Amino acid sequence: MNNKKIRILVWIIFLIYLFIWFLILFVGSFIGLSYLRRTNRSFMSLIEYIQLGTINLIPFQTIRYYFSGDHLNQRTMIIQLVGNFVLFMPFSIFLPILYTKCRSIKFFIKLLLLLNVAVEVAQVLLRVGSFDIDTIILNSGGAILIYILFMKWGTKLSRHLNFLHKEKETLIEVSTAP
Repeated sequence: MNNKKIRILVWIIFLIYLFIWFLILFVGSFIGLSYLRRTNRSFMSLIEYIQLGTINLIPFQTIRYYFSGDHLNQRTMIIQLVGNFVLFMPFSIFLPILYTKCRSIKFFIKLLLLLNVAVEVAQVLLRVGSFDIDTIILNSGGAILIYILFMKWGTKLSRHLNFLHKEKETLIEVSTAP
């Protein structure tokens, strides 16, 4: 398979992932994923919605709450923690393959944080979710972990596939500083 066909295939898979990602983040219960508890409260004013406690700016508050035992159930805790950790991981693979700029860890992290904040703000504005700094921490942590692993071992993989670039210098060096 030549590079153009592989690139098209990667784009198709990425777009399918984005579609599923969108459904999980913004539609949830409307497509039968009731465990996501995406209640559309568009009938409420934004102020009323925010007063429900939909914004958490205190790092690790939600995570501590889950481990305190005061949460609804353990299944919800696992879905929220693991789901948030895993949800943004595919960006770590797709973005460096599709966009050369994302092979820079600094650029990737900036883009990832911007995307995370935009999603959290959009969920509040659309009244289908909350803005939680812990979600940003978990989403970013999972994505950065996979990014580092992919860029370390993905270089070897890309040489075999001849997909990214032949020059190793175009890929990032994760930690060159002492």
